[in-house]
Amino acid sequence: PASFLGELASRPYWDPGDFPWVRALEQGFGEIRAETEALLAASGDGARAVGGRDDAACWEPVGGEHRSSGRSDGDAVLSGDWREVVLYGFDEEAGRRGRRRCPATAALVRRVVPEVIPMAEAGA
Repeated sequence: PASFLGELASRPYWDPGDFPWVRALEQGFGEIRAETEALLAASGDGARAVGGRDDAACWEPVGGEHRSSGRSDGDAVLSGDWREVVLYGFDEEAGRRGRRRCPATAALVRRVVPEVIPMAEAGA
């Protein structure tokens, strides 16, 4: 959003080469995928039910109460039960659960794009 990156113009496509951090995230794909697959395997159908086991509890509803803003994101997914794993966010407990289950992904985000963390913690 312009409120965070005022110089970022709106356009339909951005060349990934315009952002030096994209390549570093792509290089971390293997770790991100491994953590995601392990979380999905451990959660099973529990990914649909927030609460209970730690694996299931880290799947938050898209646009849910773990945000101070952006709750209308839930409106973007008009059907189904969409969930997200919070790594950094307004609800610190949701972030702790996500970082506990996906430590390499969280560390990669912190190292490569640290500026997104304050935005997420502000509830954006």
